[in-house]
Amino acid sequence: MIGPALVEWLAADATIAGVVGDRIWRAGTVPEDDVLPRLTYQVVSSESIGNLDTISGLARVVVQINTASRDAQESIELMDAVRLRMQASSFRGVHAGIKVRGASKRTSGDIVQLPATAEEIGIFGVTTDFSIMYNEAVPA
Repeated sequence: MIGPALVEWLAADATIAGVVGDRIWRAGTVPEDDVLPRLTYQVVSSESIGNLDTISGLARVVVQINTASRDAQESIELMDAVRLRMQASSFRGVHAGIKVRGASKRTSGDIVQLPATAEEIGIFGVTTDFSIMYNEAVPA
């Protein structure tokens, strides 16, 4: 699973860590008492790449990374930092014991969660999908 490598890679960036600290969560695992801003990620699709004779050990996943903040501009700037980290810094090498081959940006969009009451502030976010190639464990 690419999650641990992704979290390690993003958390190692000073700009990202300066905004979210250690608040990088797999979707569905955000603690109820967590604060904003934060990042979440989820695997949208996954495929093992092989040939007719054998499993190659190479996998491609599409991972969606989401920002969440009470401030729209902060969400935009946070995703800009994520994009730079994922692409310009070349997400490659061994991270959390997983050999990552590279990443590329696919699609991006906005997320707005409107407040439940007039006294509340909405949550703003940016969502971006990245295609990531990495080596997966091959069953014996």
